[in-house]
Amino acid sequence: MRIALLLGMLVSAPLDDARPAVRGEPAAMRLVEQLGSERYADRESASAALEKMGGEALAALKAGRDARDPEIRTRSAGLIRKIEGEMLVRATRVRLDFEDRSIRDVVAALSSQSGLKIALFPENAPRWRLEKVTLHEPRPLDFWQAVDRICDVAGLQYNPNMHGYAAQREPVFALSDGVLRAVTPNSDHGPFRVSLLGLHYQRDVMYGSTLPNPAARRPGGRADERKPAVLNPVASSQFTAQLVVAAEPRLSLVQSGPPRSIEAVDDLGNSLVPPPGEQNSREHYAGFFGISSGSTLQLQVNLHRPALAGRSIKTLKGSIPLSVSSRRPDPIVVRLDGAVGKTFQNPDLELTIHDVRTVANSRQTTIELSVRALGADASADQTQLMLQPDTRSSRFDPNHLQLEIFDDQGEIIPWFQPGIDLERGRATITLLNPRGVRPRELRYYRIMSAVVNTPFEFTDVPLP
Repeated sequence: MRIALLLGMLVSAPLDDARPAVRGEPAAMRLVEQLGSERYADRESASAALEKMGGEALAALKAGRDARDPEIRTRSAGLIRKIEGEMLVRATRVRLDFEDRSIRDVVAALSSQSGLKIALFPENAPRWRLEKVTLHEPRPLDFWQAVDRICDVAGLQYNPNMHGYAAQREPVFALSDGVLRAVTPNSDHGPFRVSLLGLHYQRDVMYGSTLPNPAARRPGGRADERKPAVLNPVASSQFTAQLVVAAEPRLSLVQSGPPRSIEAVDDLGNSLVPPPGEQNSREHYAGFFGISSGSTLQLQVNLHRPALAGRSIKTLKGSIPLSVSSRRPDPIVVRLDGAVGKTFQNPDLELTIHDVRTVANSRQTTIELSVRALGADASADQTQLMLQPDTRSSRFDPNHLQLEIFDDQGEIIPWFQPGIDLERGRATITLLNPRGVRPRELRYYRIMSAVVNTPFEFTDVPLP
């Protein structure tokens, strides 16, 4: 493919952030063309250079997905996934520079800068408007650092159990009054925070054992050989660390495996790592966009407590395998008035509204739609594309239908489990609309995802 053709494709393809072309993109286009070089070394060199460019190379790579050369198409698609994945697990940076500003204004500024949905709870407490905050940080901070500084200065707290409290419709990061603020050991890595909620130790002795009783009568023995029954106590213990993983509210979490590489040592040098047979378990995800509550995940790490343990855990560290997902920032936007029978598209997707109807004598509205991939994704199974963030999965979960419906006032209307017509590749959703307002707009999102091992480390934690 010639550079001129790539340039034409790039000009016609909208950028994710709707910004004009910037310096460096012509270089990215030349590197994309080099992905089809006859020399393997040139192809590898171009791949490495494009990966190093990161987000600046995405527009050219998206054009490369539709190139005639299959090598360019394959390498471009792989690099897009890799670059977007790296960007996905990068911490959001914010600047804190406030002079005598209300708590409400400070939180609104944090939300605006980060692009994340952050709110105060309860929303209308007088304190948010009346109390003032002065806070100046010389450099931008990672999201979790910024939250800690604001909580310290403004007397707020973050409660993971309130993640996504806004009617369970969307991931919202809630800050509330910190009078009873709980402090836990935290370990931050990029957009993730792992908190140690506590250590749990329990020891049991069970007397109802089913083990053979050596004092029992031998089969065929005489009556005078009987011996009194004896207790067969069986002792067991359980020692676990209770963890919660919280991500920036733009992300959804799925634990993709048990915690790994666990290292645990007490202050006497004893290893607290359990024997190989006592493996850590895998938990399920805690939330997903549109239905559940947000980006938090609770799990436990199995430990071993020796008989002569020390007074504290000197070091507890390991990593948690996570699959993380986020909505792409460029949804298909559909005005529902007059949309029936029409098709809407962006460079990747085509969405058709087949029906919008309100059930007579009720406030329920149903929408029937279908989604079709375009370009490099056109060979994907359409039904799975519509229903799944990851088209490689054959398991259907209606929570993964990436839709938002807005009413005339711009408020999100929740919806419940859709009906699925697998033969025609269509979904039907029913809106929960107790106020009876008109649904005005539909937004359909694609998903980007990444797999990451999130490390954690805690030191000098008192033992139970």
